[in-house]
Amino acid sequence: MTKLKPYSVYTEVDADFLDRIPQEWTLQPAVTLARVLTSSVDKHSVDGEVPVQLCNYTDVYYNDTIRANHAYMKATASKDQISAFSVERGDVVFTKDSETADDIGISAYVEETLPGVVYGYHLTTYRPSDLRYGRFLKWLLDSSYVKATFQTRTLGVTRVGLGQNTVRYLRVPTPPPNEAQVIGEFLDRETAEIDAFIADQKQLIGLLTERRAATISHAVTRGIDPTAPLKDTGLAWFPSQPVNWNLIAIRLGSTLIQTGPFGSQLHSHEYVEDGVPLINPMHLVDGSIRPSPTTTVSSEKAAELQRHALRLGDIVIARRGELGRCAVVTNRSVGALCGTGSAIIRLDERWFDARYFHLVFSSAQTQAALLQYSIGSTMDNLNAELVGSLRVPAPSLREQALIAEYVYRESEEIDASIADAKEAIALSRERRAALISAAVTGKIDVREHGAVA
Repeated sequence: MTKLKPYSVYTEVDADFLDRIPQEWTLQPAVTLARVLTSSVDKHSVDGEVPVQLCNYTDVYYNDTIRANHAYMKATASKDQISAFSVERGDVVFTKDSETADDIGISAYVEETLPGVVYGYHLTTYRPSDLRYGRFLKWLLDSSYVKATFQTRTLGVTRVGLGQNTVRYLRVPTPPPNEAQVIGEFLDRETAEIDAFIADQKQLIGLLTERRAATISHAVTRGIDPTAPLKDTGLAWFPSQPVNWNLIAIRLGSTLIQTGPFGSQLHSHEYVEDGVPLINPMHLVDGSIRPSPTTTVSSEKAAELQRHALRLGDIVIARRGELGRCAVVTNRSVGALCGTGSAIIRLDERWFDARYFHLVFSSAQTQAALLQYSIGSTMDNLNAELVGSLRVPAPSLREQALIAEYVYRESEEIDASIADAKEAIALSRERRAALISAAVTGKIDVREHGAVA
């Protein structure tokens, strides 16, 4: 893309988070550009009202555009509500309240009038008097200027929201209408290209993740010798394996299977900040332990729970939630505590290499077995006895080490590619946000990229 230049002359303005605008622009309240509509239609169906489809909070939150080919919720509304809050072409609808200020002002643009569809409660709409401002207003709501303005003016404690005055009198940097249309169309094109690139990177991450999972699954069921003869195990989860491998119940290959504290052993009010970490399933991320400074207990409480302390080489597993999450305890996590939703497996070194066992336990086959074990009971019932009864492949320790080294080496290359893709996504999102903010506040001049009459 051609390097974009700033406007030649600017005018200083007295506005929070905005210092100047192009000389040809004005700064005016949103209400002078658009009608402000705040819906009163809730999700309940009422006898005597007219059946409608409801464009809800989530329909706006998860979509940049409101379209006809969407499964809207069925509800009812009065005739007056239908007249006031029907979805019309050119509308810019956005979230007016939420649990956090970050979720305020998330917007979507309406491409076409949708008969029978009305806006639901918790939504506010800008309906521009001149349709050429529609896309511009949508992108303006996505800008850092408006986000900062809204976040500093939200009202409430447990739930925050925008007052009518904030919405009506938001000071809008306003170009001439044809120029506003060009800016909207320019951002449509540029963000579409960036979004397509991001989608490609996400797809790449998905493929790489599948490749890593396939590498693990193949290695722990067939080893790394492609010529090794296989035998039938009779198990649904590990149906075949090399003839010289054993199947061993986890309880026989470990010296301890210990679930985390529960019930009266640990209460939520005993959590402190920056104490001894508790390791719950949410802290098992990509095969490593990532403790949270807010999920910790005092050293005194940790002493009471010493039997749940982690040792070097232990395996921490999720016993509820996303089964199969696990990690090997390294020096950084020694002394942390196994949390309520987790369990410790302390391996018998005669049978298992910790790195190999980590691969077995995180494999698709083990995850399927654990999921089957948990069916018909609560996740809490995935207890030490059930975990211990699971039978897993156990080649010789030497072969376990070779398998682990092979998979870890292959995974390092895959993980590096995933990291590169994630970085590309982050940079693209930053560029997208910066481009939007610069275009709608006049920091860059995009007029040569569209026809301005």
